Amino acid sequence: MKRSAMWMWVGMTALGVGCGGPPEEGPPAEAPAPQEERISQTILRQLPGGELTQETTYITRAEQLAQIAAREEYVRQIQSGAPRQLMAGLTIDSGCAGSSLWLFDQPNRTGRQLCLYKNPAEDYAFIDLGRVIRYYSPQPFPILLFWTAAVRSLWAGEDAGNMATCDNQTMACYSHAPYVPFNAWQQLNDISIAQIPGGPTGPNTVFLEL
Repeated sequence: MKRSAMWMWVGMTALGVGCGGPPEEGPPAEAPAPQEERISQTILRQLPGGELTQETTYITRAEQLAQIAAREEYVRQIQSGAPRQLMAGLTIDSGCAGSSLWLFDQPNRTGRQLCLYKNPAEDYAFIDLGRVIRYYSPQPFPILLFWTAAVRSLWAGEDAGNMATCDNQTMACYSHAPYVPFNAWQQLNDISIAQIPGGPTGPNTVFLEL
C-alpha cells in the first residue's frame, strides 16, 4: 500500500478489561507472525516546469525483486532492438521499475531507495539531493536525514548523468569535490566517497541528460 511523503506514525494500543470476576480460561493465543521487513522507496517525478513531486512507499523484498526483473527485461529488449511500441507495457509502472535512475544508500542496490522520473519532454533534469528526505524518525529524539552524500550504489536508466558536489545557491560545482559520472543503464554497486578534510562531504546533486 502506498503512503504519501507526509510521514505519519499512529500508535495503537489494545486494552482488555474484564468485569465481575476472573476471566474464563481459553486456548493460548498464537504468537503474532513476524512482519516482513519493508523497504523504503522514495519516488520523485519531474513535472513540466521543473517542479518535483515526492512520495514514499514501503514494499517487500519480493516486490523489489519483481521491479528489478521488469527493469532487466526492459533493458534486454532495448539491447535486442525491439520496437518501442512493443515495450510500452513494461514502461507503465507505478513504482520504480521504469524510472530514470535508481539510487541506494547501501552497496549492491540495497537499503533505502530513491527513484527519479525525468520529464520525458525535457532534455535534462537537475535534482537537489539536499532537499530530499531519506529518513525521518520523531522518537526517541528527532532524526532527519537527507540524500546528500548518502548514495552508495545506483542503477541508471536510459539517461546518462552524474552526481556532483555543488553550491546550489550560486549554482557552482566544485572541481575537486566528490563526483560520480554514469552512463545509460550503468550499474555502480559500491560507490566509495573519499572525504576531503574541511571540504564538501559528498555529492548533493543529480544531473540527467539525454
